Amino acid sequence: MSEVQRVLSGCKNCFEILRLPVDQNVKPSSVREAYRAASLLVHPDKNKDPRSNQAFQAVQAAKELLLNDEERKKHCEKIKKSVAEDAAKQAHRNWMQEAFNCDAEKYYQEKERQRKAKKEADRLAQKRQWGEINRLRNEEEARQQKLRKSADNRQKTFLDPVQKQPPAPSIRSEPAISTTALHSKITQLSREVCGAEQHSSTDDSPHKSKKDKKKKKEKKKSSKDKKSKKEKKDKLQQLRMERYLREAKESIREKRIL
Repeated sequence: MSEVQRVLSGCKNCFEILRLPVDQNVKPSSVREAYRAASLLVHPDKNKDPRSNQAFQAVQAAKELLLNDEERKKHCEKIKKSVAEDAAKQAHRNWMQEAFNCDAEKYYQEKERQRKAKKEADRLAQKRQWGEINRLRNEEEARQQKLRKSADNRQKTFLDPVQKQPPAPSIRSEPAISTTALHSKITQLSREVCGAEQHSSTDDSPHKSKKDKKKKKEKKKSSKDKKSKKEKKDKLQQLRMERYLREAKESIREKRIL
């Protein structure tokens, strides 16, 4: 910064223009010495700056003011007053800055607290949501398991009547018979049983005398015929039971395949 620029824009009072300390009892000799030094720097003949004339006039006005005792006292009081005002303004500025910093710190602390609270609330909501999902999943699994158990129980109850019927011991020991052979055997036995019944019905004729005569002769044969008839009926019943069991098993297999 040049001397002209310092004098015109950088100085706030006459003491600063002449580079003197602010003192109400300054000596005139020191004022003149300071004036000579400053005038040599800002004189228009020695300084080619276009504002050197204004700076030289400001240096002369500062010298005249400081050499006058009354004006110097007023100027010193004005400087002190301005310094006090500046100090008060600076203190107020400092206080405002501290208050702003404090408020800003509180503001940011509150913001951080709100952010943490929101994060915790989101975490708890997500936890509750996952808990609800797990609860619904467990309920669905329990329901599916219950349905599977009920289906198994229904299947067992459906199969129990067929499985609990005890097969005839004679059929167990005999080898497996095909369906066609089984049908033919059933028809043959049914014919034999029907023939035996017709024969017995013919015996109930009104000729009782003949029947009485033949009773003694056919006494032994009748007992044998009754036994054979009973055996044939039992055999027929067993074969029908076997056919029923086979048909039931085939129907169960078809249902499982479907």
